[in-house]
This record gives sequence, C-alpha cells and structure tokens, in this order.
Amino acid sequence: MSHETMWYLTRASALTAWAFLTLTVVWGALVSGRFVHRKGGRRWLLDLHPYLGALGLVALAIHIVTAIVNSYVGLTWLNVVVPFTSAWRAVGVGFGAIAIWLLVAVEGTSMLRRRMQRSTWHRIHVLSYAMAWMTAIHAVMSGTDLGNRGVAVGALLLVATATGLAALRGLQSIADRSEPATVAAQPWSPPTLTSIGGSR
Repeated sequence: MSHETMWYLTRASALTAWAFLTLTVVWGALVSGRFVHRKGGRRWLLDLHPYLGALGLVALAIHIVTAIVNSYVGLTWLNVVVPFTSAWRAVGVGFGAIAIWLLVAVEGTSMLRRRMQRSTWHRIHVLSYAMAWMTAIHAVMSGTDLGNRGVAVGALLLVATATGLAALRGLQSIADRSEPATVAAQPWSPPTLTSIGGSR
C-alpha cells in the first residue's frame, strides 16, 4: 500500500472515528436524560448507543495503526500513549492521546459497570464529554481536513450538540437533586374521603 493511500486511510478513519464517538456521546445524553418521551424510543436509543461506540472504536484503531505505520508523520506507540511526546504537531497529537486515555476510562468502567457503584461509574462516564472536546482540539490542531467547509460545519454541529446536551443533562441532574428536598418540606396531611375515592 502506497504512502498516499495510507495517508488517505488515516484521514478518513480519523473523521469516521470522530463522528461515531461524538454521536455516541450525544446518544448517551439522550438515553440518560428525559429527552425522548415516545414509548419505545428510549429502548431504541439504549440499544444503538453501544453500536455507535463500537464503530467509533474500530475506526479509531484503524486511525492509530495507519498513522504509526505510515512514516510520513513519524508517530510511534509512545506518542499515542504518552501525551505531548510527538515531534509532529506535539500539542495536537498530545490532546489526542489524552482523549484516548479518557476513552479507555469510559469504556473500561462501562464493561465493569455491574461491579461498580452507580455513582462512581457515573462520575467516570461523564468524562466522555471531556473526551469529545479533547478529540475536537486534536482534530483542529492536527487534522488537515478542517479546511473543507463541510467537514468543519459537521464537526462544529457535532461538538455543539454534545456540549448542549451535556449542559441540559447537568441542569436536569441539579433539578432532580432538588426535588426530594421540596417534597420533604411539604407538611403531611391525613387522607380524606375525597382523595381516597379519587384514587380508585
């Protein structure tokens, strides 16, 4: 395989991985929040979430392997594992390495979810939003395709959607935590015949 073909494969797999992984974050926000109310919609989103993540991981693996095999940029496995050690666009590649570590944490704890406390799993899983931003910074600083208007607009929409849903999810969590206190503050009153009759 020629260096040119390898380079195109590296770029194509990078864009594909970015799209699928960001969509996975968006889907995860839709599943965890109350943004889908139609009956059966939540189940459909829940089933689709891991498939999008798996496709993103496959594309990411192709991106990493082809970037290392292709001697054009001179990347090594060390550059992938240790941030900011690359001689080629060190900062951009470094943010990509950080995104990979965040992805490892999110995926690893997802596999161990049943053995972990839900609160611990949730705190780690929230790192997926940071991963989306680290990936975006990596793409901006290391990518060569953002000069294409279609790619740039699509990337901006994906990141903006993920960020917006993350903000909404955060506000929703705050509201959910405040609800028990509101209910507890209401004085208790004995049931009446009207309320008992209406509950039938």
